[in-house]
Amino acid sequence: MFAVVSVTVHNQVREELAAERAVNAERAHALAFATAQNEFLMLRVNQLEKERAILFKEVTSLPIPVPEIVYGNPVKTSTDRILAKQDQLWQGVDDGSVTQ
Repeated sequence: MFAVVSVTVHNQVREELAAERAVNAERAHALAFATAQNEFLMLRVNQLEKERAILFKEVTSLPIPVPEIVYGNPVKTSTDRILAKQDQLWQGVDDGSVTQ
């Protein structure tokens, strides 16, 4: 019912587990650092774009749109809407003459 495992095998497995946990913790720390650095750079670029737009408006009196870098893609673009309706685009167009 129960398998007998030698002490040496048990200790080796425990050492491997400890090593893997150390590697996992190191990678989690590196990921957290990279994420924080990425968020800082996005914030800084957004700030610089807004400052540039304000300066440009002061010089030319023309308002310009300010692009903003955001994490992920929360804003749907026209391409996203077209791809979402891809099945409906050609609905009713096929007269049966097209074969594969």
